[in-house]
Amino acid sequence: MQAMTASDGCENCGAPYHISLACCQYCDIPIPGRVAGIRCPQCTEVATSDARVCGVCSFAFTKGCVFCGHAAFLTAPACPGCREAFDGAEARKRQRDEAASRAQTMGLAAQGISVLGQVAGSSTGQSLLGGLFDMIIKSNG
Repeated sequence: MQAMTASDGCENCGAPYHISLACCQYCDIPIPGRVAGIRCPQCTEVATSDARVCGVCSFAFTKGCVFCGHAAFLTAPACPGCREAFDGAEARKRQRDEAASRAQTMGLAAQGISVLGQVAGSSTGQSLLGGLFDMIIKSNG
């Protein structure tokens, strides 16, 4: 969408101003009265400060938090929902997920050992475990 009035033309190159850009799309000169927001990472045009998507290529100026899913403006240093810093967030999330997985595995192992201890404490359990070990030894031998 481009404004088509001559009064809205660039003072430098004469091109019509794009409605959602803060700088001329052709010569990159700031448009008087418009506040620059963000330079689009995809097409490099400078959007106005209120833009949530690039008016030229439709690139979204938001990102989602890997921890809580909140959306934030691309220039935000931290998530507005959980306050996690965006810088290095993927690595921190992966480390936390791996630690949680290890803790869950250790919890399951502890439960299994507890059950084995209870089974081994009975004469029937000792007989079953002895037979199981015998089968393992014979199959590996």
